[in-house]
Amino acid sequence: MHTPVRTAFWRITLFSLLSLSFFSSRGMCDLSPEPLRRAPEIKGSTWFNVDQYPHISLKSLRGNVILLIFWDSQDLVSAEVMQKINALRDRYKDRGLEVIGVHDSGWGLNVSEAMVLNKIRELDIRFPVVMDSEGTMRVAYDYLGGESLFLIDRKGYIRGQFIVGLPWKDIELMLQMLLEEGHSRQWELYEKKKVKGV
Repeated sequence: MHTPVRTAFWRITLFSLLSLSFFSSRGMCDLSPEPLRRAPEIKGSTWFNVDQYPHISLKSLRGNVILLIFWDSQDLVSAEVMQKINALRDRYKDRGLEVIGVHDSGWGLNVSEAMVLNKIRELDIRFPVVMDSEGTMRVAYDYLGGESLFLIDRKGYIRGQFIVGLPWKDIELMLQMLLEEGHSRQWELYEKKKVKGV
């Protein structure tokens, strides 16, 4: 019996395979489950909204599902998009979701920390944001611009890439699937092996 989460997963995967040549050339969507790619570590010049975090890195957050959103304050970033991200964080943080924003300013634009901070306040962004002044993260994640989401599983692998605009319902169902993986017997065995150093 197919659950709504699994049905949505296969529907998204089928859509991705059917339109791979079109979307991959434009960086719009890449949901292929194989091969899995380890998410590059988070690097940046300045962090915002990190008072409750002693240190942020993918390694320190291992065991959580990470929603990584790339954005640029010079683009027409919709407040509605950030409100949806805030809502997802509030809804799933107790189940192991962490949200991190990456402000991309590596396109030769002169963007100051004050400008980014003002935009964060204007858009009411409530999650940690790192300023990628040199474009290091953009290159590492093959980010092509616009508001892009990456879903990283509890083991640190990229499991989904979206350009904002794909139905939020599908993004949320994919997120739910990754969160549910953390409660599987297979994950429990993985954790025990990691503790034992196997």
